[in-house]
This record gives sequence, structure tokens and C-alpha cells, in this order.
Amino acid sequence: MLSPRTLSALPFLLAAGALAQSAAEPVVQLDPFPVTAHPSGADERAAAVWVVAPDAAALPPARLADLLLGVPGLTIDQPGGPGGRSTLYLRGGEENHTLVFLDGIPLNDPTNNRGGAVDLALLEPALLRSAAVVRGAASVRYGPDVLAGVVHLGGESAPANNTTLLAEGGGDGFRRGAVSTNRVLADGNSSFHLGLAGTDDGERADGSRAERRFFRGAINTAFGATNLQVALWHARHNADSFPDESGGIEYAVLRDLEHRENRQTAASLRLDGKAGEGRWRVSADAAQFDAAVTSPGVVAPPDNPYAGVPASNDDTRLRRYRAALGYEQNLASWTTAVGLDAQREEGRDTGSLQFGPMTLPTSFSAERDRLGAYAETSGPLCETVTLVAGARADHYDDGKTRGTFRGGLLAKLDSTTQWRLNAGTSFKPASFYALANPLVGDSNLKPERARSFDTGLRRTFAEGRLLVDLTAFATRIRDGVDYDPLRGRLVNRAGIQSRGAELATTWRACNTLSFAGSLTYTDAHSNPGHERLRSRPAWRGGVSATWTPRAALDLTAALTATSDLRDNSKPTGDVMVGGWARLDLAARWRVTKQFAVTAALDNALDQTYAEAVGFTAPGRRLRLGVQAQF
Repeated sequence: MLSPRTLSALPFLLAAGALAQSAAEPVVQLDPFPVTAHPSGADERAAAVWVVAPDAAALPPARLADLLLGVPGLTIDQPGGPGGRSTLYLRGGEENHTLVFLDGIPLNDPTNNRGGAVDLALLEPALLRSAAVVRGAASVRYGPDVLAGVVHLGGESAPANNTTLLAEGGGDGFRRGAVSTNRVLADGNSSFHLGLAGTDDGERADGSRAERRFFRGAINTAFGATNLQVALWHARHNADSFPDESGGIEYAVLRDLEHRENRQTAASLRLDGKAGEGRWRVSADAAQFDAAVTSPGVVAPPDNPYAGVPASNDDTRLRRYRAALGYEQNLASWTTAVGLDAQREEGRDTGSLQFGPMTLPTSFSAERDRLGAYAETSGPLCETVTLVAGARADHYDDGKTRGTFRGGLLAKLDSTTQWRLNAGTSFKPASFYALANPLVGDSNLKPERARSFDTGLRRTFAEGRLLVDLTAFATRIRDGVDYDPLRGRLVNRAGIQSRGAELATTWRACNTLSFAGSLTYTDAHSNPGHERLRSRPAWRGGVSATWTPRAALDLTAALTATSDLRDNSKPTGDVMVGGWARLDLAARWRVTKQFAVTAALDNALDQTYAEAVGFTAPGRRLRLGVQAQF
């Protein structure tokens, strides 16, 4: 097991070394900190935000989860082999407490049995170029469901004229190919992007496997003072793995695998332009998510024959339609934004459970309409302090209306230091599965509610070459939805108490060498009861380095480590899964201006570890590839 002392030393080693360096030009702009995460243009400088924007030509990771490993406050696991689900936990919240967007379109599906949690394994990282994570109380422009935070994922957006090809292969049958093209049209005001990628993530000895296909297209154009953006994407994912709580390859009694098929299609349209002294925005998007899951079930433990999970089939479909209208105006150094947004969700599940020769249907259907309105303002209280405050109200078709607020302060203490304070409330209606499933659902479930607070310091050293970001946070979630085995149904429990601290650093040691580090401590437990929550380590951290010894050669290394965590499976009951550390290496050599060869060594030290009880992580794997750009 890795000790907290070992983990805590990682980012501080970077900081200590950086202060001893002589610096050239600054590379970090502190004020204003360059973050605009929300598609509507919300300024999130007072919030705890971390942005990941890798070089467009860099070797993409094998999993999307690996792109986000360095984000403070974020824990992502993918138990077992390539077919395992990739689950996201933010600041100790549940897996469905984070709202995930792709090109501004939410990916959370309330028909699934995880309460709307997003499986990041569905998405192909080869066509994703950026991620912004807003931790804690977010802008009131997001609407409901943001109990722990928001993740924004995006693809290529900057106008350019290029075409990029990627071909890659590796151990365990890993294969990936991707092509993307960007063009600026003759008028200079329009551009488009098209991308297509396919990955066969290989197959382990236990049979775990996954295949992904991903298409994305985007158009940007301008008509005078009006800008138009259109985006379309389609994702397909097929995977096989041991079911949750089965004990994985080590302990599962049934050796048949669960099979999952997912199809996701979405399109969005956004318009914005000037109106007098302000700016208006209009947006609309539509999405359809289809999922089919066939599970062999999980055998009950010997001491509780009623605690098993029967074999099942689930075929779900969600259709979501959204529209929004907003206006923002600057007046006397203050910016005020108001807006309306509407959403309709239609979900259904055609499923069944198999109890020996008897089949029990679990089908349901549900619909939900929501109309929301918000107002948000930001401006200087004095020369060095900025206030951000907002409120919103959401009205549902059941006649109930709920309000939420957000407030924050951003203070410039000196030319190198910022202090920020952020607080807010949020709520999340119960998922369609929790409300309408005929066996475990309850139509009277109350929405989950959250109060969130964080405060932090952001400071640059060495003339801007080193950025250190330290944040303390506390979140309380009430009326959490959980399964009660005594009642055999989903119920509202008291909730979650989570508190902790996050440290993140980036350091440009010189023009050819840069580092990044993060460390998170999270104390997440049930309230009342103070029971440690599953799948959330108390400590998680990492260090990465990028070195360019020659103009044509890039070398990267990333070390990720966690402390132990509590988990549960039917064969083992509650157990502690040991902490682990993993080293990943990658290299890219530009043979010519247009052509490069790549190599990556995942889990380079061939560490044996598990992110969930019984689900042994893949060992060392070499990936080789070629890239071409013209």
C-alpha cells in the first residue's frame, strides 16, 4: 500500500525544484486566468477549474480516462480489462453526481441503472482535443444535476487547413485508426471539421474486450455579426467484461461475461451575435442514446442466498431535446447575463430478469419536461476584488419548482497571486430508472440536494513558469438515492459528507522540459454513520513530464498513484483494495515535417494491481504507431 506521505511528496518535489530555476518568458497568464468552460460563455474564474488541452499532434491515450488523470479532485477507474466501465468520481460524490458534456451536449442517461452515470469508455480520445473540469458549485447556467461538478469534453475547433492520419497497433490485439480534416473556406469566415476513428482495444485472457467507433463533424461560419456553429457526433461501443460486484477474474463464480452495446447520436446548433451593448445566444440540441446489456448475473454469497443478482436483459433508449436563449450585457464594468432554457427527456427500458425458468419483466417508460430561468452578474467590488453571483429556478411538469444559487469572489492579492471563494447549491431529480423501474423504483423519491463550498489560492512563481493551485473544499449531499436491501427498493438516504484538499502544479523548467503534478485528499463518508464510501481512495496523485531533447523528438512520462480504497463484491463482501502506482511512457519522433512515428508503453513497470476487488488491471502493453499531417 502506498503511504499518504509518499503521495503527498510528488507535486511538492516539482515546486521545490522550480523555485531554483532561472526563467525566460512567462508561460502562465494569471489574470485573467484563461478559462471559459460553459458553452454559453460563463466566466468561471472564481470557480475551481482545471483545463486539459494537449498538443493536437500528441499521441492520444488508449483510454479517455488517461487524458484526465492529472485533474485534481477527480478519480476515474476502469476495473479489469478493456471492456470494463470507466467510472468518474468527483470530490467524493457518487458516479452520477457529475454532469458530462461533449460539444455542449450532456451525456448523462437517466434510464441506466447507475442513475445517469456516464461511462467514459464509450468515447474515443483520438478525436477529443480538450477537457475542462469545473469542481463543486458551478455556474447557475448549467441547470440541475450538478451535485459534484461538470466535465466539458470537446473536439477540434480552431480554424485550420490540415488533414491528420493516425494508425496504431499494440499488445493484446490493440488496433486504432483515425483520420480528421480541417478546412477554412475561401471566404475566410467559415471552417469545418470532420473526424472518424475506430479502436479495437484488444482482448485479455479473461475475455474482456472493447470496440469503439466515433464520428464527429463541426461547421463554424459567420453572417455579418452573427456566428453559427453546428456539431454532430455519433459513437458506437461494444464491450464484454465481468459484471459489477461479481469479483472479476479472481473471484467470479459464473465465468460468463456481460455484453454491452451502446449507440449515441447527437447534434447541436448555436447562434450568437451582438445586440446593442450586449450579446445574445440561441442554442438547440437533440440526442438519442441506445444501450443493450445482457448479463449472466452474480451468484449470491453462501451466507445470504437472497443477495445474488439474477441474469438480465436490458434494452434502453433515451431521447433528449434542449433549447436555450440568453442575453449578456456589460454596463459600467459589470456583466449581467439572463437566460431561459427548456429540456424534454423521453426514456424507456424493455428488460427482464431471469429466475431459473421464470422470466420477470422490468420494462418501464417515463417522460420529463423542465423549464429553467437564470440570472448571473459579475463585476468589481473594488479595484482588486470581483464578485460573481447568480440564481436560477427550474419548473418541472409535475408542478414543482426549485431554486438554486451560486456566489463567488475572486481577489487579486498581487501581480502573481489570486484568491478565490466559491459556494452554491444544486439538486438532482431521481433518475428514470430509480423512479419507474417496477421492481426497485419508487415514484415518490425526492431529488438529491447538495451544498458546496471551496476556497483556493492560485500563484505563479519563477516569472510565470510555475503555477501552483491549492484548493480546500467541503460538500454535503442530502436525500441521496441508494438501494435498501431490507426493503428491496431504492430509497432516499441521509446522504454524503465530503471534504478535502486539492493541489495542482504546472512548471515549465525550460523551453524543452515541462512538468505537471496533482495531489488530492478526499474524506468521503456516509452521513450519518460515517461509513467510508466505496471506490473512492483517500489519496490520489500523479506527476507527468514532457521532454523535447531534440526538435524532432518528444518524450513523456506519467506516474499515477492512489492509496487503498473500500470495495465490495458478492463472493468477498467488504474488502480493502490495496493502493497502487502506475508508470506510462510515450515517445514521438517527427521523421519529416509531415510524418512521425510513435511508441507508448502502458503500465511500463508491469505492476499488478486492481481498481476494484477481483478486477486485475492489464499488465505492460507496448503500442506502436505512425502519424501523418498535411
